[in-house]
Amino acid sequence: MNKLSGGFTIIEVMLFLAVSGALAAGILVTVGGTIGAQRYRDAVDSFADFIQRQYDRAINVQNDIDDHNTCGLNSDKNRIIIDNTNKALAGTSRTCMIVGRFITSTDGTTFTARPLYIATENEDQMNKILRAQGDYEFLQKAADKSAIAATKPALLTTPNTSGAVDNYTLGWDTRIDESKTNKIISIAIVRSPVSGAIHTYFSNRTSVSDTITEAGLSQARLCVDPNGWVVGGRLGVRIDRDAALESSVQVAGEGC
Repeated sequence: MNKLSGGFTIIEVMLFLAVSGALAAGILVTVGGTIGAQRYRDAVDSFADFIQRQYDRAINVQNDIDDHNTCGLNSDKNRIIIDNTNKALAGTSRTCMIVGRFITSTDGTTFTARPLYIATENEDQMNKILRAQGDYEFLQKAADKSAIAATKPALLTTPNTSGAVDNYTLGWDTRIDESKTNKIISIAIVRSPVSGAIHTYFSNRTSVSDTITEAGLSQARLCVDPNGWVVGGRLGVRIDRDAALESSVQVAGEGC
């Protein structure tokens, strides 16, 4: 009497395990690639949000100086000081005003955004600024290093002003791609007190003066190195020529 076998042969079991293993490996590779791509995209999106936020702060002029403190030039006229003794209405000064934001990075990974000030020695000088003929005249004179004198305004930043400084680090160990962009990055977002228009300047120098006098922005692409999260298809943050709004900062792949 013949007996029917109800099991699998060793060859059939090995074939099943081999096929299952190949399928599982393929799924893991696909899932891993998808997670990596999403992390990379999140890092770039977050970086774009950081820069867009600086435009919002420049447009809405958020003044974080402590209540009743004024600001002005120091004795050497090359640095903004926050005066805790001379009192004024909260966030106001007749010789100093916030005109934008200055973003800098020296390593392509960490970024710092500080308020940008226009400062003078007296109220008459500030009134002359506000009566200037145009934005170009105002910005060039204010940024000119030789302009930091008793008769001219100065465009400067301060090391720290309460909560006005934004520090940011690119996520997931990504960094600016130095083959596409110099790792030293400076972006000046200036709201002119003459016309109220926003102007953007970009350079690979770390000072406000150099950024404005040496390099107007044509169109900038800050390409982000994925650091192995994806292969190909790199992304970056594009800042349009003379960007004036948050919408002028977008995530883009072209050129990276």
